[in-house]
Amino acid sequence: MYDLLLIRIFVYSYKLVYSQMKPKQIEQISKNIEVLQYGLYSCVNIKKASRSTVQFLIDEFSIERQDLFFTSPNLQRPMIRQTENYISVILSFPVETRDQQIKTCTVQLYIFPTIVIILHDDSLVPLRTFQEQMRTIIQEKKSPQAFSPKQLVPQLLNSLYESTLPLTHKLATEIDALEEEIFAASLAEKRLVKQLFVIERQVVDMRKILRSHEMIVSRLIELLPKAASGTAKKSDFEKLRENVIILWSNLEADVEAIDTLRDTYESLTSFYLNDILKVLTIVSMIIAPMTLIASIWGMNFNNIPLFYHEFGFAIIIVWMIVLSGLAFAYFKYKKWF
Repeated sequence: MYDLLLIRIFVYSYKLVYSQMKPKQIEQISKNIEVLQYGLYSCVNIKKASRSTVQFLIDEFSIERQDLFFTSPNLQRPMIRQTENYISVILSFPVETRDQQIKTCTVQLYIFPTIVIILHDDSLVPLRTFQEQMRTIIQEKKSPQAFSPKQLVPQLLNSLYESTLPLTHKLATEIDALEEEIFAASLAEKRLVKQLFVIERQVVDMRKILRSHEMIVSRLIELLPKAASGTAKKSDFEKLRENVIILWSNLEADVEAIDTLRDTYESLTSFYLNDILKVLTIVSMIIAPMTLIASIWGMNFNNIPLFYHEFGFAIIIVWMIVLSGLAFAYFKYKKWF
């Protein structure tokens, strides 16, 4: 159904081009594209864009090839660009993988006066739920203004940012739990070191992904009302700006917390090691007199004092105990332990 609708909507005015396209190419494009149309407005959802899909966008929508950065792997450069016909927006969002790494998922938006094109790799759950919401609007025959770019784009981005906020909250919770473990530990543990650097890596990756979002969103809020048709809700724009600010503020707090926690952990580790070295040094100094006396009386000489004495061994042992006791008393007097 959506495949036929796609062809009817976007290729009707391009019959000549459509007639020259190979059937295999049309089939490839339609499998990746879902079109939702309501009133004068349309939302085009493209999953995992292929080369034929990219060429389709260039031919049918006159999208400039330089704006198709979505085809570049691991793109982490949010940007916005305005042309005479549309606004091109690239935004990257973080997703946590099973091995506790942060994966970058890129979303490309092309905003026309009455059409919004969304390109993504189908790994962001909010994009799937958003499509369901759009279908519900059509089924319930709500106002077509909900499909206007001025309402659709802010709502879409808000859903993406709101889905990212729990990830920052999760990081904050992990930092708090790690803090409790660090202060409860008696000595440095490899597990805590690894966990500390895993969380720090996640925070750094998220900051790298979301670094320029505030600037991009501010620019989009400025350009969207002028470039797209339909009515806009000020609350959606305010919420969008607020979500970006909250998200970045949470990351800033996480960075500060993880830096402080790492410094604290290093200080505690240094303190524990110094304490151990102090104890070992004191024990060595207490044993040192015994070692010295045993070394002297263990020499192979005939005229060693007390060597032939009846109680020589007992006297030497008493000397060892007395000297070690004096060393222990001295360290105790100095309050070195």
